Amino acid sequence: VTFAAGMAAEGYKPFCAIYSTFLQRAYDQLVHDVVIQKLPVRFALDRAGLVGADGATHAGSFDIAYLGCLPGIILMAAADEVELTHMVATQAAIDDRPSALRYPRGEGVGLDLPERGQVLEIGKGRIVQEGTTVALLSYGTRLAECRKAAQELAVRGFSTTVADARFAKPLDADLILRLAREHEALITVEEGAMGGFGAFVLQLLAEKGALDRGLKIRTLNLPDVFQDQDTPTAMYAQAGLNADHIAAAAVQALGLAAQTTQVLLDRAHSLAERYLSSMIADDPEQQHLQRIRRAHVWEHVALRCSLASLSFRQRQLLAETRVESLSDARSVAQMTAAQRSEYEQQQQQQ
Repeated sequence: VTFAAGMAAEGYKPFCAIYSTFLQRAYDQLVHDVVIQKLPVRFALDRAGLVGADGATHAGSFDIAYLGCLPGIILMAAADEVELTHMVATQAAIDDRPSALRYPRGEGVGLDLPERGQVLEIGKGRIVQEGTTVALLSYGTRLAECRKAAQELAVRGFSTTVADARFAKPLDADLILRLAREHEALITVEEGAMGGFGAFVLQLLAEKGALDRGLKIRTLNLPDVFQDQDTPTAMYAQAGLNADHIAAAAVQALGLAAQTTQVLLDRAHSLAERYLSSMIADDPEQQHLQRIRRAHVWEHVALRCSLASLSFRQRQLLAETRVESLSDARSVAQMTAAQRSEYEQQQQQQ
């Protein structure tokens, strides 16, 4: 670390490739020889997150927290091998301060690599998928699990935004505040210990008053234990950071919204059963049972898809209103209170 600091002081572009846990032993050198002097040493932190058979001594759990508290340093985490390529290029272009890029042990996701990396704008994340109800904000390679979780949430009727933070320091304040403003729930996901990325996001939201308007937020990070060695998949399952855990955290955070959506899905099932019954009544001999079953399935799926595209408030209004057919669902969701009252009166008269 100190050798890299000397090279930076002489105008070179040093990259200090080191395990996250090994940098812990050089923390005093990092602070005094690099960060205080604002030298552009570029730290490439291998073994970020859980490391399988390498065990707790090599698990990079703490670097987000122990680096994030240092003034002036830039922190990045690559979601995949393409992002890693871009972030290496970005580090090479940083000449006025230290930076750290974390990446895990293991393989990429199989993406084609560009011939050259692009220099990213410092402190800017990206939206991977747009939604309306839940926002999943990933820092690092849990992005793939967040995308799977978004698919699970869509099946349950929750439209989900997936975002890649890219940077833990400086944070993309505009992106994070937008996610907080436009969604009912915000879930942060990271492969690090408590006091890391999720804590930085919470501090930003608190400083900007974004927690004062009822935002439901959960921070998912590694548990407060030294985990025994296992396969990475098993270890992340134990840590509660796989797709099903992320989706469950979102549903738990939503609370009333989850109950409201379940009411709608129950109603969808009831509509489908009524539809099936009417078709059987029209075809007593049930000669086309396979066709009937198929229609039953697609009626249910169609309403699920309709629910997934509605905002939380629209779903809430829809749950409070008597709906007799699939074609009524979206129009009722757009109604004002007075229009819904008139609609219900017409339904009762019929």
